[in-house]
Order: sequence, then structure tokens, then C-alpha cells
Amino acid sequence: MPKLPMTAIALVAIAALAACESNGHTRYASIGTVGPGGSNGGDGSDGGNGSDGSDGQNGGPGVQGPPGPAGPAGPQGPAGPTGPQGEPGGNFALGDTGLIATGGLVGPSGIGGTGLLANLGDTSTSIPVVSDVSTSAGSIISATGTNLDAALGETNLPTELASVTGAVTQTVTNLGGALESFGTDGAPLVDGVTSAVSPVLTASLGGGTLAGDESAGSLIGVSLLSPDQQSGTLAEIGVASDGTLLSADLSTSTDTALVLGSVASVDLGPLTGGVNDLLGETSLTEVTSLLEGGTVDSGLLSGLTAPVQDLLTSGGDVPETPLTPILSGTTGLLGGLLGGGAN
Repeated sequence: MPKLPMTAIALVAIAALAACESNGHTRYASIGTVGPGGSNGGDGSDGGNGSDGSDGQNGGPGVQGPPGPAGPAGPQGPAGPTGPQGEPGGNFALGDTGLIATGGLVGPSGIGGTGLLANLGDTSTSIPVVSDVSTSAGSIISATGTNLDAALGETNLPTELASVTGAVTQTVTNLGGALESFGTDGAPLVDGVTSAVSPVLTASLGGGTLAGDESAGSLIGVSLLSPDQQSGTLAEIGVASDGTLLSADLSTSTDTALVLGSVASVDLGPLTGGVNDLLGETSLTEVTSLLEGGTVDSGLLSGLTAPVQDLLTSGGDVPETPLTPILSGTTGLLGGLLGGGAN
């Protein structure tokens, strides 16, 4: 075989390479002529519809936002209605024990209007047993007073005596009524009892009325340290009242009296008038002058005052008087205390 030059070999190789097919990686040499094209392939079948996807989960709750700003203040509402008045307070109710309650014993003005022990007891509390007993006893006492008054009314008593018995029976009836009111209505017992005695007694202390009723008539009027004397149809008695230290008027229908200035006044009615007549209708001025103006050396009181004065001043011998035996034993003691000595 003849040798070919290198140029020819290279050309042959290039031609061979150009005649080969390639798929990007492998080349094939073309063998023969290209045949006719094949028939078209048929259409492919549709794919099946896919199934629906499942529902998604609910989302979680949202985060609460910050509070908004406060609104403006509303207008002030109208005032509410006034509440009911409370029960009056009471001293000595002693809490839940109920002691000294029993419907109240003394009213708000105190005993006789003096303010002493005012509101003693609690009117909102009562002890059933005490209340029942008080009501029953009061009913019995009231009936007794009424029946007694009716019985005495049939005896044709003198007018003077009838007024006295009537006052007594009325007082009994009043006492029964006070006990009934205390047991049923809780009325202060002390106030009721002190007022119940008004037909028989009206007594005042200072500006207050301890017992009775100064607006009603009483048989006996008693005043103690009062500016005025309580009146009584039977008797009037005063102690340091109405400008007199001691007064006793046992005959209020007369004006005759034994008067010792502002010290004492005594009216015994016909007896006092008889004494005045016996002394020359002088109203006892001579006697009263001796009592009011008597001195150590003269007057009715000299027999008492002279020995005492001598004893307290000089410490000397006690003069012979009816009081000498009594005072002589104390001369040395009193004289020594007063620095004067005793004989």
C-alpha cells in the first residue's frame, strides 16, 4: 500500500468525522442513506384529576391590644334620700346582756328633769318576764284603786276627808297605770312612778320636779333649794326655798304665820292666830326680835351664847347657867386647844 502523506490522512479523518451523528457525547458514523420519516404517534391519554387538598387548621387567637384612654368623668348623681332616724341611745344597756333594759327606766330629761341618769335603759330592748309581771301587777293595782275609790264614795265622807281619800286612791290607780305602760309600751318606769304621786305629793329640787306634777294640784307641796315654793292644799314645806331657810305651812288657807325674818316661817292656822291674839296681835314681833336681835348680854339666846363665847375667848370660868354642867367638862380641852388654858 502506498504511503499517503500526512496531509491527506488528516483530510480523510476530518471527512469521516463530519459524516458521523452525535448526541452530544457519542458520535456515530453515518451508514447508508437516510430512510423516510416514520408515521406520527397517537395522542397520549389525559391524566386523572387529582383529589382536593385537606382544609388548613384555624389560626390562633390574636393578641389583645393595649387599653384605650379613660373617658371623661360623668356628671355627679343626685343625692340619695335621707335615711330613717336611728333609735335613741341608752346608757347602761350593757351590750347584748339586756340588763337594765326592760323598756327603759328613766326618760331623756333624767329624774325629775334634773338630767340625772338620763336615758337609763334601752327602749328597744325588753325582758319578757319582767314586762309581763309589770303589766299584770299594774292591771291589778289600777283595778284596786278604782274599786277602793268607788267604795269610799258610797260612805258619804266629809268633804275635807273625801278630798284626801280621793287623792290617795287616784295615786294608787296612777301607779298601776305606770306599771302597765312600762310593761306594754316601754314607757320609762321611774318617770311614770314619780308622776303618779301627783295627787298626794309634788316635790321639787332646784328647778326640777322630783315627784308629782307642778301643773296639777297636790295635797302636799315640798320644795328643796328651789326658787319657788310648791303649792299644796293640805301643807307646804320648804327648805332653802322661796327666800326662806325653813318654812312650814300646815294651813294653806290662812295667812297667819310665825315669821323669823328669812330664817323660818311657820303657819299652824288657828293655833298661830291664837298665839298672835294672846300676845296682843303683835304677830309675835317681840319674840322674833329677841330671836333675831338677841345678843350675848341680853335676849333669849344669851343663856346659850354667853358661856360658849366666854369659853372660846378668855378660857375663863364658865358662868353658872343651866348649861354649866355640860360645858364645864370640856373647858380644859377647848381652852388648851385655843391656847388660853383652863382654870
